[in-house]
Amino acid sequence: MKSTQVELKLPDNRKPSVLDRQTIWAAIKPGDYVEDESDKEYITKTTLTLRLEFKQLLKIDNLHDLTSLTRLFLDNNFIEKISGLDFLVNLVWLDLSFNKIRHIEGMDALKKLQVLALYQNEIRNIENLDHLKELNVLRVGNNRLHSKEDILYLRRLPNLRTLSIKGNPICRSEDWKSFAVALLPSLTYLEIHPVSQSDREESAAKYQVQCFKIIRLNS
Repeated sequence: MKSTQVELKLPDNRKPSVLDRQTIWAAIKPGDYVEDESDKEYITKTTLTLRLEFKQLLKIDNLHDLTSLTRLFLDNNFIEKISGLDFLVNLVWLDLSFNKIRHIEGMDALKKLQVLALYQNEIRNIENLDHLKELNVLRVGNNRLHSKEDILYLRRLPNLRTLSIKGNPICRSEDWKSFAVALLPSLTYLEIHPVSQSDREESAAKYQVQCFKIIRLNS
């Protein structure tokens, strides 16, 4: 099955938006009215979750005060580049699905990140994730990944347990699931399906020699 790419377009009555402080504050929405600027600053710095979906955002910006943030949702925007995340050192969940991102980058500071969603973008290579040693879930379905080298790269993530990659050109071959299971023995879920012990044994028997050669050539 061929992967499909949905072209995101701005509605005729909406203009591209900037991620400014006003937009961020409106998304935080404190329960009580905050009049004192110091209270507003405190709430901003202690916010744990920020939802900025469907804001027509073109760029990630002005997040440097949100140092306590653990979950950030920026899906369904028009972001082309991953940037502006250096201060979010406590982030464990990042959703950038349904954007226009071409390269995986700009996440060197996110050492605690456990869940990364990049579904439905324009990514051609899995790269620049070596430092995300705590990453447990990776969703990169419906992108433009075409090489088995991208699956090999994921061996650098020791805690990766869940992988969603369906909808990429790499998945056009019938054996891609078995190959991924053989190459990534740490997986417990592939797409939404658990990886059983019999799956591991069957995949290992089928691709043991091929995987050994690939790993040796890239070591």
